[in-house]
Amino acid sequence: MDTGYLEVASFIITTMKEGWGKCIACFESFEAQELYRADCGDRWCQGCTRSLFELSTKDQSLFPPECCGKEFPIYEDVLGADLLARWKAKRVEHTTEDKTYCHVPTCSAFIVPATIVGNVATCPACHATTCAICKAQTHDGACQEDHQAQEVLQIAEQMGWKRCGACKALIELRGGCNQMTCRCGHEFCYKCGATWHTCSYEGVEVLDQEVLDQDEQLRRWLESTPRG
Repeated sequence: MDTGYLEVASFIITTMKEGWGKCIACFESFEAQELYRADCGDRWCQGCTRSLFELSTKDQSLFPPECCGKEFPIYEDVLGADLLARWKAKRVEHTTEDKTYCHVPTCSAFIVPATIVGNVATCPACHATTCAICKAQTHDGACQEDHQAQEVLQIAEQMGWKRCGACKALIELRGGCNQMTCRCGHEFCYKCGATWHTCSYEGVEVLDQEVLDQDEQLRRWLESTPRG
């Protein structure tokens, strides 16, 4: 019998006896106490477990962390205080239906619903105030009476911009396909506004360069025009 085969078999038997196992993600061998079991029975090492949760804070499509379609248990000692706190904050953001983000484009921080007073949402990062209804800068009177916001929406309509159906943010497509992923994680069709995969407009649509040039000219004109 091949001696190489015997050595491998001997190693497998030894590791099984000594309580070793493999991480389902990286396939590296670890002692049993260094592996963390998912609800499906698979075992993960500490590094891969942390990576799984870290990725879920950056990509809503990976939230919540799962293994074999089952939500991954939270091992606080593995995640550590910092990652656990960031993950819990993202859990609030990802599970909030009517999301509110700071209206300042250079900030766009998520504003926790529990901190919103009335319709005024104060940004935890830059302290700017955003209307929780129309998602624009806070204003006097009801949202429908906010002429500045209505003016922006009229301009957006002229330029063909779309609003996210989840958080109402304005989005511009400058080229590429119709699938849009908003900062809030909502995916929708730029053509009709429907949730992605629910309409017939899937596919690539590259915008004409002449249209892009016209948009750029209009944008520059708007930036140079004083607002009352």
